[in-house]
Amino acid sequence: MVLVLMMPLGATAAEIYGGLSWNSVEMDEVNELIDVGNSNMGEAIDSVDSVWGYYGGVLFSADGLKYGLEVEQLSFSRSWERHDASISGSTLGYGPVVGLTLVTTEKLTLTAVGSILFHNSELEIRQRLVPDEEEQVIAKEASGVGYKLALACEYRITDSFSLFGRIGHRVLNQEVGIQMLNVNEFDWTGLESAAGFSVGF
Repeated sequence: MVLVLMMPLGATAAEIYGGLSWNSVEMDEVNELIDVGNSNMGEAIDSVDSVWGYYGGVLFSADGLKYGLEVEQLSFSRSWERHDASISGSTLGYGPVVGLTLVTTEKLTLTAVGSILFHNSELEIRQRLVPDEEEQVIAKEASGVGYKLALACEYRITDSFSLFGRIGHRVLNQEVGIQMLNVNEFDWTGLESAAGFSVGF
């Protein structure tokens, strides 16, 4: 009820949505660092080629257009367990999203979606060189603006509840500048495959 009262002028419907996403990424410099760590420690961990994430937001509808706000978070973590060392990263983004309805039937709606998201990210490297002593930590934050284009398909279960999926492409490249480790870029650019649900009001 509160959401309906807060709907922008001209909007005829509102919905809250959310879900999980799988995302390919282009972490070339991070992966080079992982390769060096694998060689030095004699313990192989996987490169960061994809990450999981979650997202949610609110959309308003009017005359075939959808517009609103979205929040998303992506993250990864890798550990050299025998050497008590790890590398992890995360990014939190938020910003406006706009959708244009392409096809609609009684049960299905196909929508082209675009968003501009403001991201804050962190890269963290930890290692305990001596047992029972404090970890050495290198942490670096980065911020920047990215954008995402996607195609979303919504399947209505009831008048107010739907399942949906979307496939898109994200562009987000940030400078982290950890010079001593030759990690200058934090690149979340890649494909997104997402699934979730929405509740309409």
